[in-house]
Amino acid sequence: MRLIAEKINSKFIFDFISGKSFSEEDRINYFPPEDFENREVPRILLPFHVIDYSEEQIIELIESKNLVKRGNSSTLKTSCHVIAAALFYDLNRFGALPYALQFAELIRQDPSIRKKWLITLKRLTPLIREGKFNEKGVNITLEKIEMSREELLSTARAQVDKDSNREKILRNLGLF
Repeated sequence: MRLIAEKINSKFIFDFISGKSFSEEDRINYFPPEDFENREVPRILLPFHVIDYSEEQIIELIESKNLVKRGNSSTLKTSCHVIAAALFYDLNRFGALPYALQFAELIRQDPSIRKKWLITLKRLTPLIREGKFNEKGVNITLEKIEMSREELLSTARAQVDKDSNREKILRNLGLF
């Protein structure tokens, strides 16, 4: 772990900056730390949004360095506890999951994973609706905000009852 931190903090320019993914203008806008005497400056460490990469290779790397326990690298397992509680609230309040948009984007990028994400959504949604997806995380969050699951659910339901889209929300909840 220390070696990785030292590498990230060291004063070097990543090899990929000279690759074909970056234009000369991109290279001009990259500020190596040695350009700034005794100052930390923002810089791109790993701009995956512009570099093609293999998710499997990244997962293998982080697991091999023991940064994440083997088998626990799924984004469904590594999100913070607040997200699990927010998903519980959002599904019960709005009848939808905000992550459905991200799942749809993943499917558009690679249609071969459609079945995987549909199965994931089908299995997760009932767990989320009941507050059993990452139940420990939901409980920790609720404890920190000093609210019970019943209070949060009651608040969500009261808001649904006042919502002009009430029928649509209830229909969506019924789909799961």
